[in-house]
Formats: sequence, structure tokens, C-alpha cells
Amino acid sequence: KIGYIYVFKKLYMTCRDVLNLFPAVLMVKNRDKVKEIPRFAAIFYNDCRYLADYSNKIHCKFCIRLRNPSAFLPSMLNIASNFHKIGEEYFKFQMFKQKKQLHEFCSEISIEDMKSDGAFASFPSEKIESALKK
Repeated sequence: KIGYIYVFKKLYMTCRDVLNLFPAVLMVKNRDKVKEIPRFAAIFYNDCRYLADYSNKIHCKFCIRLRNPSAFLPSMLNIASNFHKIGEEYFKFQMFKQKKQLHEFCSEISIEDMKSDGAFASFPSEKIESALKK
């Protein structure tokens, strides 16, 4: 029975280490993409949320079988909290960036452009294309 507890502890610690490696490895390789491309930031945020929930499930599953679960309590719960923080940080950065770009785009539109029949009919397409490329 002592060997059984040892295996559970080692498996728990291995899961924790693997989950700790995810943001480190991903950020080394794709930091620029996550910062610059909104789709990557959204995917990264989604992955972080999933892994945070999964780390909580792992914690609950293994702590039932461990003799002293309080010794392992902070580690997996801290990982879940860190995943939430990291994912939200990049996602909020992209939301702010997109909001700023949208505001800049809308500020170029005058009231006269909006009064025409086709709302943007008189608005030069070059301005729209240049604003969308930003």
C-alpha cells in the first residue's frame, strides 16, 4: 500500500510539472504570435482556461487517494490560478488593441458619410482598407 501512495504522488507531481511546462514552452516559441495576432491570443486563452479546469480535476482526483492532500493543495491550485492569469493577460491585451483599432477606424468616419443612403457609400474604400490593415 505504501508503494501505491508513492505512485500516486509521483504521477501527481509529473502532471503538475507537465502543466507548468505548457506556458513556458509555448511562450518561448509563439510569444510574438500571441501578442500580435488576435486569433492566437483567443486560442491561447481558451487553452489556458481548459488546462486550468483540467488541473483542478487532477487535483480532486488525486487528493482523494493521497494520505496528506493538504501538502499538495497549493501546487495544483496555483497552477490553475496562473493559467487563468496568463490567458486573461494576453486576451485582454488583444481586446484593448482591437478596441483601439476600431475606435481609430470609426473616428475617421464623418457624419456626412453616415447621412448618405448607403451609410458608407461615400466613404472612400482606400480609408477602409488602410484601417483594416492596421
